[in-house]
Amino acid sequence: MNSGIEVEELSDRQFDQFGVEWQECLADSEADPIFASWPWCHSWWQTWSSLHALELLLLTVRDNLEIIGIAPLYRHRVRRTLGPSGYQLQFIGNIWRHLTVRSEHTGFILRKGRETEAMRAITMHLRSMKWDDMIICDHSPVILDTLGTMGRKVTLRGQDRGVCIDTTGSFQEWLGSLGSNTRLKLFNRRSYLGGRMRLERVAHDDSAGRESFFRLLCRLHLDRRQAQPEQAEIDFHKRLADCCETYLKPVYCVMHVDGKEVSAIYDIHAGGRRYNLHSVFIGDFDKKVSLGTLHLGYALEEAFQDPAIHLYDFLVGGGKNSFYKEKLKGNVGYEYSLQTSQVSGNLQHQMYIEGHMLVRRFRDLLTASRRQDKPGS
Repeated sequence: MNSGIEVEELSDRQFDQFGVEWQECLADSEADPIFASWPWCHSWWQTWSSLHALELLLLTVRDNLEIIGIAPLYRHRVRRTLGPSGYQLQFIGNIWRHLTVRSEHTGFILRKGRETEAMRAITMHLRSMKWDDMIICDHSPVILDTLGTMGRKVTLRGQDRGVCIDTTGSFQEWLGSLGSNTRLKLFNRRSYLGGRMRLERVAHDDSAGRESFFRLLCRLHLDRRQAQPEQAEIDFHKRLADCCETYLKPVYCVMHVDGKEVSAIYDIHAGGRRYNLHSVFIGDFDKKVSLGTLHLGYALEEAFQDPAIHLYDFLVGGGKNSFYKEKLKGNVGYEYSLQTSQVSGNLQHQMYIEGHMLVRRFRDLLTASRRQDKPGS
């Protein structure tokens, strides 16, 4: 390893002050611009770390003064059904089998051109620490290469899929590619509502308007799903709103029909993408109108018209009865949740081989799934 490369474990106080350097490294990496951002990770940590007794394990890799890698991890003690309890590593943003906001595309933040050096330093540091296994929630297949070369035994714990829509082309051409029923719900029903409907954008610097918007989200959530969001989730989004203006661009949009608030969309624009975090609407409305789909049509049209946005990301998940997002003619992406174990030296070679075998198996699975998702397959 380069003699100038050092790994440091940051404290909670250092985490609080690390935003500028974190974002500078993130901007020169392939990591996700929202879920790997300092505002998202720091807000998440402030909200859930104490509730679940999590121990911060935030690693930075420096080459002299330059940050070339960040491992946004934490460690916590887990009780097992069989055998003794152990220490588990996870990425900040998720707790396996516990309810928090869902952070996707999680992983290491590695400066472009320095990925190998930074990952080697992180790996060597982690090998010297006390932990038993690591859960990686909602990561793209890219993480499989890292785990395979680290010589880790990998177990698939879950997978999900989402859709991204390329917004660099024409909105009208994309609209024309949709099925007639989808196009009706997404766009053509605008004429049915006519002047009865209007959209309201809440300015991010309007703290009172922002507070009112979050209250509306809670009301619509209760109306639609017969349950209030967890208070911790509300606290998280308020913290995120307070600190994200410099690095992220929130979009708060309300649809009114006949003077009544009937739908709300909460998106975030970062790194050329617009992420659809929440889309909630009232359940008891005109049966001819799919409020959520109609409102999303306006959000998508905005994304197509904004030259700074290249993708509209619907994130993972589908609908109650079917994977409705596939009707939007976007690119289907897969997220994997994986588990890997800390291993001793005499098992390292065997784990290395098994890791690469699983990488190939997962890639074969991904290829087969993509073929099934192609139109006409």
